[in-house]
Amino acid sequence: MTSYVSSTFNNMAQCHEDAMLSMLEETVLNDPEAIVRRRAVDFLSCFVLKSSDVNFSRLTRIGWHVVSADLDWEVKLKSAKFWSNLADRIKTGSLEGRSE
Repeated sequence: MTSYVSSTFNNMAQCHEDAMLSMLEETVLNDPEAIVRRRAVDFLSCFVLKSSDVNFSRLTRIGWHVVSADLDWEVKLKSAKFWSNLADRIKTGSLEGRSE
């Protein structure tokens, strides 16, 4: 029973994480207001520390888009915190089982 509850909870958490990541991605890629994208990058910077390993490549794609395609300099500047947090997460070994 405990295994079932744990599995169900993990599935629900993954669904919520995927939904948040989808909204975040939509905002970063498509919102015309730079101030909204800045706040989305702030959230992305925190989210990278808490997200599951499953979403690692998706998070890095969003972060790469911010650096390479967003024209707002403050959005780009804020992305430095995301990359710093990502590096910290990798340094501490919290990406379990990464082979890439």
